[in-house]
Amino acid sequence: MKLFQPNNLSRTRAEFTPVNNQEIVALLERQYGLVNPKISVFAGANVSAHNFKIETSARRCFLKSRGLAAIEKTEKEAELTFALSELGQKVPRIIRSKDNELVSVYEDRCWVLYEFQEGDYFSGKDAELSSAAKAFGELTRAAESLFPNTEITEQNALPDGLPDLLNRSAIPADHRATILNNLSIVEQHRALLNSDWRPVHLDYHPLNLLMNDDAVACLVDLEHLKPHPVVVGLGFAGYKLIRQAMVNDEFRTREAHERTAVETWRRGWQESFANDQFTDDELGLGARARILALIHMILDASLNRGDDRSTYDLEKQILSLYEVDVIFSRETADRL
Repeated sequence: MKLFQPNNLSRTRAEFTPVNNQEIVALLERQYGLVNPKISVFAGANVSAHNFKIETSARRCFLKSRGLAAIEKTEKEAELTFALSELGQKVPRIIRSKDNELVSVYEDRCWVLYEFQEGDYFSGKDAELSSAAKAFGELTRAAESLFPNTEITEQNALPDGLPDLLNRSAIPADHRATILNNLSIVEQHRALLNSDWRPVHLDYHPLNLLMNDDAVACLVDLEHLKPHPVVVGLGFAGYKLIRQAMVNDEFRTREAHERTAVETWRRGWQESFANDQFTDDELGLGARARILALIHMILDASLNRGDDRSTYDLEKQILSLYEVDVIFSRETADRL
């Protein structure tokens, strides 16, 4: 089993496939006054098939489309994005429709049009990790004013019923043992992992960060910004970005000797929350808790509802438990 290999989040830049979509052509003209658009769809794994790049002679835009069943969720995301933009955060700028709406409804779908943001995906090179950590903290700090009641102690960030799902799954015995061992570890720290709820971006992965000159230019997919135990959100986001940096052989070799990545991540966060003194072990616990919750969601969807859309991601999440152990536990440095 080889750790820190490239995966579906390891692409360095966005890719697009041209499409001929007359529904979008009509939408853009009627709702936004944009004519003769060149339309292309974002391509690649882990990218929604309903995200489009729009180019006209006047401007370039990003168009996000969802079914009408998701309109309430889409409106909340748009309102949150607009509010964060007004607070000066590095988030997409929404282009309002002719009716001055953030969200347009057209042909049984809801649509949000944004200014197109140039940038490559996060790779972890040079100062990118420091910039991403700082931006993560700034986003939470700004969002606190938009989520006035984030102390939600009655909810549980840890998965319930995971052992039963594992017994019903086809996951190999050695991996089941690893999952159960990690579950036992996080259960011993339930109080920590369910405390201090703040708005955090729970899907802060490399493809959701656009970078320019080693600095964060834009953070996307703000539907995942929500109240959650901060040590879980912070630990998981740190893991996702550090593991991407460690795909690079040079970074991984340097990290094996210097062990600076976690401290870089923590220091960037502390620029916004100086009193948060989470240890490496605590951040590792947070990352484990979130990964276990994702494994639970995948198995629950597949085994209880016959929904296999996320099953492709199960192996990656299991592997993540082994990688978390390397990143946050100094005793495992020799495994790099």
